[in-house]
This record gives sequence, C-alpha cells and structure tokens, in this order.
Amino acid sequence: MILVKLKKFEKYLGYTIIEKAIINDPKEIFTILSTESDIVYQLLNPRLLIGDDHIYFAVINALNSFIKNWNISRRLSIEVLLYLSGQRQIEKAFKMFGIQEGIQDIVVICIGQKDEQVASFIDHAVQLLGGQVNDGKIGQWSNKKKRDIVRGYGITEKEIFSVQQEGENSPDDIKKILLERMALLSL
Repeated sequence: MILVKLKKFEKYLGYTIIEKAIINDPKEIFTILSTESDIVYQLLNPRLLIGDDHIYFAVINALNSFIKNWNISRRLSIEVLLYLSGQRQIEKAFKMFGIQEGIQDIVVICIGQKDEQVASFIDHAVQLLGGQVNDGKIGQWSNKKKRDIVRGYGITEKEIFSVQQEGENSPDDIKKILLERMALLSL
C-alpha cells in the first residue's frame, strides 16, 4: 500500500493494486465498502493507469476542484475518476476505468482524514477482493500498455512528438500529455 499525506488538504491518500481480485458483483462490492462513512474511495481497472503521479495528480486536481467549486461531479470519488480519465463525461470515464465481474487486477484509491483510517480501509478492501497486492505493478510499462493508453486516451502522434525530448520515446512523454489533460479539465 502506498500512503501519502496531502498536507494542503489535511487528508491522506492511500492506494494499492490487487492482482487477480475476484469480483462476483461490482455493485455489491461498492455497497459493502460504502459502509465506511468518512472515506472516499474508487475501484479502478489499472489498464490505462500510467503510474503513481497519475493517481496523485488526479486526486489533487479533484480535491482542488471541490474547494474552488469547479467540480463536474457532486461526488469526490467520481471527480477523481474524471481526472484520471481526462473526461468530462462520467460514462466515458467508467468505460475507461470501470471494473467488471470476474477475476481482474483492481486499483483501490482511498482518501481519508487519518492515515490509520485509510490503511484500515485498504486492508478491508484487499480482504474483500482476495488476490495479491503488488504495488510495483502500478508504474510498470510495456509496449502493450503504451498502445492501450495511446488508444484509450486518443493520444495522437503529434501530441507525443510535441513533448518528446530529442526524439526519445518514453513513458514520461505519455505522462506529460495525461497530466496536461488533467490540468485542462478544470478550465
């Protein structure tokens, strides 16, 4: 589990990836986890997630959007999803990051007032979903992942070329584009 103190917001962000989580009924999972009243959480398919910065900046932007009354959604958990996806439309964001029935990798993102509260929630989610925690997988990069992300976000070759450093082609190029899209979402 990764745990980060968000000093400006007086909150904690926690997240983890669970490999081979078992989802029999996604709605039931959300209902069970929703009993934690002071916790904001999101469960995601990590296929289009580029790494730790992607999660961190989506959460920061979502929290800022609520403070400045720029939020698109009424719920912080949905706002985080919108920033992760770079979308203004909830349905498109769910198509990009939504979880399905079956065995799959799941990212659990949690925001709370106390670090113990966040850690406890994530532990509960891991127990509920089964599978194996592998936080190192969040930032793993492959050619397939790059293709999925470029296709999933509709990133053009021109966009990639405009951020490349001396003809290199790295995950940082894609990350720059996604972070820029997140920043533009609040405009």
